[in-house]
Amino acid sequence: MKEIIFSLAGLGLFLSGLNLLSSSIKIFTGKRFHKLITSITNSTVMKGAVGSLIGLITQSTNAGTFLIIGLVQANLIPLKTALILIAWTGVGTSFLVFVASIDIQFLGYILLSIVSIFYLFNLKNNENLFNVSPLIFAIGLIFLGLGIIKLGTNNMQSFFWINEFFVFASETIVISIILGLFFTLISQSASVITILVITLVSSQVIPMDSAIFMIIGSNIGSGLSLLLFHPHLEGQQKKIILFQLSTKILGSFFILVIILITPHIFFDFTLYKNINFLTIQLSLLYLYLQLTGALIATILNGKINALLNYLIPDQEIDLISKPKFIYQEILNDEGIAINLINQEQQRLLNFLPKYMDYVRHDNKSDLLLQERHKGYSLLYLAIKDFTDQVISNNPQKGISELLILQSKNESIKSLMNSLKSFASIAKENNLKKSDLSISMAESLHMLLTLLSECEKSQEDIGILINLTAEQGSLMDEIRTKVSKSNGTSGHEQKALFLLTRLFERLVWQIRKHNSIQ
Repeated sequence: MKEIIFSLAGLGLFLSGLNLLSSSIKIFTGKRFHKLITSITNSTVMKGAVGSLIGLITQSTNAGTFLIIGLVQANLIPLKTALILIAWTGVGTSFLVFVASIDIQFLGYILLSIVSIFYLFNLKNNENLFNVSPLIFAIGLIFLGLGIIKLGTNNMQSFFWINEFFVFASETIVISIILGLFFTLISQSASVITILVITLVSSQVIPMDSAIFMIIGSNIGSGLSLLLFHPHLEGQQKKIILFQLSTKILGSFFILVIILITPHIFFDFTLYKNINFLTIQLSLLYLYLQLTGALIATILNGKINALLNYLIPDQEIDLISKPKFIYQEILNDEGIAINLINQEQQRLLNFLPKYMDYVRHDNKSDLLLQERHKGYSLLYLAIKDFTDQVISNNPQKGISELLILQSKNESIKSLMNSLKSFASIAKENNLKKSDLSISMAESLHMLLTLLSECEKSQEDIGILINLTAEQGSLMDEIRTKVSKSNGTSGHEQKALFLLTRLFERLVWQIRKHNSIQ
């Protein structure tokens, strides 16, 4: 019983340290880090190095994947570059696995002692030390936790039920692989399970044969966990996750085949009694899995990407209704979140001129007006909900920028509703042949296109301000001409009057949206 308590306590410290490590490294993955990534990914070698660096800093292929997804969604790096980076993140995570293969409990005590010195001498008030101390504390907890796990499991090999369990696990390769995969799906980290397996091997709880295939199974499980636990991701996000899964499967399959054919390439079975040597061999196995998957994925990058594009084709309704940039996993990083909201709002603005396709006689749309408006509304709601959640999660960070984005959300919603009403009236009253309705539609199409361009660049903002200036007298004159027109029925006149009112409102709304800063 004492051994189990020790092991669970060590596991608690270890997992708490990993969680704290994940939070602590955020300060090192800010805007400067993002800029660094985008500036040095010109060659394949550099992409591999940067991907490994991301894995080293995050110590999690899953965390590294979501960091890279954020960069892709923010248009900071292209998808093709992102896939190479993701393929190599696993190589960086092998650092912690190698550290776990040595006796590091005393090193954990040293790191925690350093943190205590920071507090005793009030050094934590130093900005640099304040940023580094949580990271040192997290690593100290990880090392101390691993040491306590080893201490608790030293005598577990004498437990009958534990021996029986792992004898059962060692009976077939499939069972060991499934166990590794299962435990990784629970923890969502192959490196965590590999570290625990190495720790249990060093305590002689798990036999070497079972450990080898559990680590291979855990590698597959880390890729599968992203797909299973984040089913809401679509488009580019899903392609990136499937690419990571294919990287893990290819690396695992290749290494598995080699081990089954010629195991002596990786393992020296004459040194089974040397525990330290075995743990290093298992650490190397984890590294081989990451390197092999990364190399194969890099070589086959084009073919895998083509297959993913075939399996997940982009459809117009998906492009309209589903966010392309924002995603839930980046909620707590207000810097990237604000960037992504801007990108998503810009995308929605780019769609708005499409409303005029239902009025302009020379244009046709594959979607019904109601379907298009519903798709845009769903996208608006996704942007609004995401913005609200970012504000809730970061109440004191970037609040002024987020409030401006909220105002723009409401402004876009008003524009959409007015545009839908304008297109509906013109379409229902068959006004496509009316010169006035066509002229208004063309004008709105131009103004909306110009508004979208002004969001990207301020070069044409003066032109937009002039074009949306108050023109009430002009519209009154147009309405007077409509009322005196002999060739227009009363029903058509009423519809055209309503269109001119909506046109005035839309021009005012475009001007108002352009003024939100």
